[in-house]
Amino acid sequence: MKARKDNKNLKIICATSISIFSLLAVFMGTIAWFGANRLVKGDNGDISVTSPSGMFKQLTFHRLVSNPYDDAKYSFNQTPIGTITVIDWNNKTAKYTPQDDGVKTVDMDKYSILEHRHPMLLLIELDKAYDISEVNIVVDGITSTTGFVGDRNSGIQLAKTGNPLSSIVHFATYAYTSVAFNGVKATYSSTNVYQFDKPAETEFKAFTNFPSDENYEFLKNFNFYSSSTDTDRTIKGSNETKTEIKYLPIIMDYSDRALEYIYSSYLGESILKENLSYSWDWEMQI
Repeated sequence: MKARKDNKNLKIICATSISIFSLLAVFMGTIAWFGANRLVKGDNGDISVTSPSGMFKQLTFHRLVSNPYDDAKYSFNQTPIGTITVIDWNNKTAKYTPQDDGVKTVDMDKYSILEHRHPMLLLIELDKAYDISEVNIVVDGITSTTGFVGDRNSGIQLAKTGNPLSSIVHFATYAYTSVAFNGVKATYSSTNVYQFDKPAETEFKAFTNFPSDENYEFLKNFNFYSSSTDTDRTIKGSNETKTEIKYLPIIMDYSDRALEYIYSSYLGESILKENLSYSWDWEMQI
């Protein structure tokens, strides 16, 4: 198996960077292998933002309400299950707030072979609309994790707790103007939703990618989105003359290939009988 641990070509724009998730280590994923208890959960608590400057306004988490298999589109409840907002620019802090005080978790629902699609919407809202002819909007993911937990030679061994969430999820990221984003607002079964076409498999990016069934590529830094290159993921209204980006929806889901790879690596071992926890192990920068 081959692994490339770094991608030197990724560009991070530090002048407008903001570490959204630097202390979100409580975002957990509990896995009972091919069982009924595959969950990703996050506890409540304050989230520290190290350098809140520039573009970031808030990030909200939205649950899927449509059928991920039969419906033509993904429909996410417009009411978030949790929100990260900057609350004090002077002291450079942000806070995570659950929508319902009685529900302190963010979960991706149960994963199984028969029900393996559990997308969640992570919606980044910028502080204003930015004309991409004047500024390049870049969203990067940066992890301190040194390898893929599915590789027995990576130095990252599967454990009951503390496994890297970056090993088992992937992301499809887009950029919308305010006008275009109004177009994704719809109603599904009497619920106000954000509605998106289902991403093709090729539209997903991840820290851990699989060029083939036997080989993988691990990236400590990877690019969710760049307005200079991801023109096919940049969406504006039909009558807009400028492309002024305001919203960055990210669809996050389990990676089947990653989970299958990890399971194959540890097949027959007692660790797979445990409920395993995965921690959010990366920062996002804009």
